[in-house]
Amino acid sequence: MMIFDFCPAHDSKCPCLTCEDEHCKACIGTGPGRYGVDTEKLCARAKAYCENEKSKQKEEKESREVTLLKAVWQLLDKQKNSPCVLNLLTETVFYDEAECDGYCLSDDILDCLLEKGIDLETEG
Repeated sequence: MMIFDFCPAHDSKCPCLTCEDEHCKACIGTGPGRYGVDTEKLCARAKAYCENEKSKQKEEKESREVTLLKAVWQLLDKQKNSPCVLNLLTETVFYDEAECDGYCLSDDILDCLLEKGIDLETEG
C-alpha cells in the first residue's frame, strides 16, 4: 500500500481508474487529506501510474526539506547578526509564502520528520 496526500486517480486523472466521491476502488482513506492506495487492486498500468506519482511526491518532499533548512538558516543568521541574544522561538522568518515564528518552524520540521517515520519525541 502507498500513502498519498491526494488520490492519484482523482486528482491526476489516472488512465485506468475513475474515482467516485473522491475515492476509487483501490483508495483507502487514512485520515483528512491522506489516501492509502492498495496497489495490488490495480491493473499493471494503474499501478505503474501510482508508483510514478509517488516518486514525484517524494521529489517534492525533498524540496520541502530544503525549504525548512533555508528557514532554519535564516533564523540562525538573525542570531548571528544580532548583538544580543534573541528568543528564536518568537523571531520570524519567511517561508511557505508566509511569515512564521520559531514555534511554527519547529512544528513544520517535526511534521516533516514524522512523515519520514522519525519521531523525535519518542526517540529522545
